[in-house]
Amino acid sequence: MVTLNLLDFAFHGRLGPFHRQMSHDDIESVLGPSDECYPALVAFGHVSFDLGDGIGPPCAPQIQFPAWYREDRMPEWPDPRFDWCLGPFDANATLDSILIAVPSLCGLDLSEGTRYPNGRVVGIYIPASGVELTFESRPGDLSLRLTLMAAYYNWTIKPSIQS
Repeated sequence: MVTLNLLDFAFHGRLGPFHRQMSHDDIESVLGPSDECYPALVAFGHVSFDLGDGIGPPCAPQIQFPAWYREDRMPEWPDPRFDWCLGPFDANATLDSILIAVPSLCGLDLSEGTRYPNGRVVGIYIPASGVELTFESRPGDLSLRLTLMAAYYNWTIKPSIQS
């Protein structure tokens, strides 16, 4: 079973055995056949990989949180195929709860995304890792809930400082 440590991903760019030079075949050699495959995206439940040209590299992982889904289409969370180390990034995470749990994020710029009827999107880009946290509000709920952790194609894996 693959361990996914979300604090490690957010701040150090490490997401289990995955790195940006992986191809579709490399990813499936680790996880087996994908649940869904779109032209540029290979999906394994809540974890997907944007492969740009559909084959890769580059490879940019994404993790969809429960707030990403409509309630009637919500898959099991967290996906039991992975050993999750969620840290503060749990199913009920909000922008406020993340900023309290991880004060170092307070110094980063918040980007206001597209506003849509009855809602808004806010992102926090972490330059050291190339990972962005996306928060969205929903109609009738003004709290900004974590919906997505996504690496850009320039995501960087920092060397481990553990002994």
